[in-house]
Amino acid sequence: MHYGIDFIKKSVESIIEDVDHIFIFFSKNPWIVNDKMVYKNKLIDFPVNPENVEEYLNANFINNTKISILNFECQTPLNQFGLMYEQSLKLLKKTPNKVLFMEPDMIFPENGLKLLLYELKIKFWLDFISTKEIELWKINNSFKKKCYRVPYRKRSGGGAMLWNTTKKIKTGFSPKDYKKKIHFSWLVEILNMGFCINDKTMFYKFLIGLVYTKKIGDSLMNENWYDEKWKNWNIDTVNIEQSKGAEHRIPKIIDYKIPMKFYKFLN
Repeated sequence: MHYGIDFIKKSVESIIEDVDHIFIFFSKNPWIVNDKMVYKNKLIDFPVNPENVEEYLNANFINNTKISILNFECQTPLNQFGLMYEQSLKLLKKTPNKVLFMEPDMIFPENGLKLLLYELKIKFWLDFISTKEIELWKINNSFKKKCYRVPYRKRSGGGAMLWNTTKKIKTGFSPKDYKKKIHFSWLVEILNMGFCINDKTMFYKFLIGLVYTKKIGDSLMNENWYDEKWKNWNIDTVNIEQSKGAEHRIPKIIDYKIPMKFYKFLN
């Protein structure tokens, strides 16, 4: 878990009433670990996670019998969700009918997971379905005041992914099937808080992203993004996508008012 711990309690609260069990997986190391890395033509020490994720998870969730905390290490995101699912099955007494894959910066609206479960049930021909995402921008606790978001975009990896478990699950770099296209929900959108984490964790996440995108064959990142587009962002900043050469895909951040259906989990 190298996404930050800022929103994980809110993320868990948004689904816990509608699931039988939650498995929270964390890793102590990112996919790629080096002694040094090059950043802006300078050789620097490879970054260390500024947060003690394991300590935080144990302090907040260890006494909840509905939650299991598991360490999981891997060297690539390829099929990581499929492997984590197989590991969780070993601890369950039976195979669930459905499994939800989501990241710790995602927050469902009230009754959102119920609605997604219903949608997958009536779309019985699908193996999995993805939520749409509202990607909020640089907000912390002032959720009911003026907010900002990334304009809607269909991200190639999808959002939170709900799967039927009748077949073996094999995922790609994201929770979607490694071969099939994503079917996006018509009914459910979630908040993605990935651009709203604290400065230290964002910088750490950005630096390791510069390294692993080269190693795993993902889109390369613009090394000026953290300073120019995120940390020093203002309302006039343009071309904000992280990927090098694709900055225009997020042309500008826009005003946004968070719907009331999310307020229960944002207080």
